[in-house]
Amino acid sequence: MLRTGAPPEVCRGIRGAFSYERAVRAQKALRLKVTLRWPGDDVLSRAIMALDASYWGPQESYGVAVAVAFTPEGEPLACYESRGPVCVPYVPGLLAFREMQLMAPAAIALMTRYRVGLTLVDGHGIAHPRRFGIASHVGVALGVPSIGVAKRLLYGRLEQCDLGLCIASDEGVLGVAIETPRGRIYVSPGNLVDVRKSLELVRPMLRSGLALPYPLGVADRLSKLERSRLTTTRPNSVTVHSCDDKLKEVVKRL
Repeated sequence: MLRTGAPPEVCRGIRGAFSYERAVRAQKALRLKVTLRWPGDDVLSRAIMALDASYWGPQESYGVAVAVAFTPEGEPLACYESRGPVCVPYVPGLLAFREMQLMAPAAIALMTRYRVGLTLVDGHGIAHPRRFGIASHVGVALGVPSIGVAKRLLYGRLEQCDLGLCIASDEGVLGVAIETPRGRIYVSPGNLVDVRKSLELVRPMLRSGLALPYPLGVADRLSKLERSRLTTTRPNSVTVHSCDDKLKEVVKRL
């Protein structure tokens, strides 16, 4: 019987064993693999992938992540979702260690079907205390150019620069802030792309009525739709499913 307020049995011992210090050391080691060098516009002929996740249940111990592919022109191609228990707790600055449990299986399933040239992630890239947010983690792990787009500032200060309102630190410019009709968003390179190119790629994807660039807006709505459908379930293992039909449903509503 499920105990109200308790994480799933499969997570027993894992949450308490999660080490902040080890995770930080891992980030510091992995950030050395980040490059902000754009590989060239040939990658823009490939699919664009957007990743988002939503959670429910006691201590948000269950989640669903969606990976959605789009054509370079922005037409939806395919969707995969990964659902299951989430055993790593949420720790500010260490989001990737939680979200990659579900994002990675969905992304890998999608990448076996389409060649991905750019990935957008709901979260930060190098605008992060250790310059290795979830978008950088995704980009390094999957070997793809990646950009983080977030609704809240995690690290750095806002100041004017030649790109507009920039996210800055003592290390330089880490990203840009963009005003949209739905509020401000924060864009930072994850991997294989620089700040200027990130802005150049994201800005055309903005649409009225959406708080996030179109691919991420679709992924965001899909993850929330699936969360509402799954909120009474308690999966005990991670499974991956096609969500192509749900993708068509969400796109029609936008």
